[in-house]
Amino acid sequence: MADQLHRISFVSGKGGVGKTLLAVNFAWVCAHLGKTLLVDLDFQNQGATGLLSSFIREASRGAIDYILGSEQVTDDAFVKLDANLSFLPAVPLNRPPKHSELFDTCQHPGFKSELACFLGKVGQYGFEIVVLDCHGGLDMVSLASHRLSDHTLVITEPDRVTFNGTLELLDFYQSAPPPTADSTPSDSRCLPEDISRPVELIVNRIPPKYRFADLDRVYGSVLATYKTRLNISGRVLAYIPAEEFVVDSFGEVPFVIPVAPNCVAAQKLHLLAYKLFSDWFAIPPKYKPLSRFASARRRKRVEHTIVSAESRNIRAIVNTFAAISCLYVFLFFGMSSYALLRNSQWEKTDSDLLLGLLCLFVSIVSAVYLKAVFGLNRYYRDKYQIQRNLARTEPGEVSLWRRLAIVRLLLLRAAMLVLPVVVVATLLLFLLITLGWLVTRYR
Repeated sequence: MADQLHRISFVSGKGGVGKTLLAVNFAWVCAHLGKTLLVDLDFQNQGATGLLSSFIREASRGAIDYILGSEQVTDDAFVKLDANLSFLPAVPLNRPPKHSELFDTCQHPGFKSELACFLGKVGQYGFEIVVLDCHGGLDMVSLASHRLSDHTLVITEPDRVTFNGTLELLDFYQSAPPPTADSTPSDSRCLPEDISRPVELIVNRIPPKYRFADLDRVYGSVLATYKTRLNISGRVLAYIPAEEFVVDSFGEVPFVIPVAPNCVAAQKLHLLAYKLFSDWFAIPPKYKPLSRFASARRRKRVEHTIVSAESRNIRAIVNTFAAISCLYVFLFFGMSSYALLRNSQWEKTDSDLLLGLLCLFVSIVSAVYLKAVFGLNRYYRDKYQIQRNLARTEPGEVSLWRRLAIVRLLLLRAAMLVLPVVVVATLLLFLLITLGWLVTRYR
């Protein structure tokens, strides 16, 4: 069990990069290690507050009240999300402050000192991990969070526009002056000190066209160039691929991981928690998504995965249909040639040779199909599992349309369970025909 409060900030150079989704689900993973608090410090957009609004009580106050206001932190100030996970919204839902007040908050020169006091009080309530979801952009709130955090995770995307915003953010963190002397905290006992650890980069929503080795080489070179000037880690902490399953569930349910446990993003966030906390917390052996990372081989495999299973399966499906089209063409010409040879003056052994080669070709193609068929099987398995879990989280009775959609996926999944057997049987049949031809010819 850890004996201190571990502070993790999620920041980004611009909005819309998936920062809140990663922060909320990372907090869900952290709750399996220790008592965790998620705080929405994005006072301008309040993404996490909106996402988790169904959990927030009408009388709940906001982080803005406890950090800069006169409200005293008590045990009932936090919104309970799970047995080991609590949440503090950015603002109270029933009395949101004016935009002018929010703007003043984001530029408040003493915010860092007040935030340090607040985090000190949070530790008194047994929290061991606090996840701070900050604003996507340059403001004093994210700067204060960065300077008070053990780890600052900068979320970016693999495009020049987003990465340029990330560099601007890092330059802002590095060059921003310290708070002025007159910005004293309300509690004189709060003396915040900069942790000044290098920020760590997470590249999110990677298209399936990239390879890990290429990305790692390019980003490694870029980070080496800016490492000293911008106080940034020399390696990317995580590469997370784009996944339609994750996008589909975002907004419908607050936590993606329980709905889509097999998605790569879920594995990446568990690996991230393992990297950051395995030296501080005892990994629960019964929670397999985390305990499996005790294997260095599994850590490396998940770290190097930058193409989602969904993309791989779709690619396999497309390749399968392309291969089937080619197979029909070859079979048409092959069988036509065989029929002509049977009616010609050629010897029977020559036509049998063509039949044997044709069967061998079909065997090879069937073996290639097998991989694509298993990919199709997993695709419909994951699709059915996610839609079923989403239906279970819907309030009230599930609509007839949703039920029919789930039944359709169930039937497709059942068909995909039979399809591998058919392919294997076809493969064995043509292999036996080929073997019989070899025995007959060379006996």
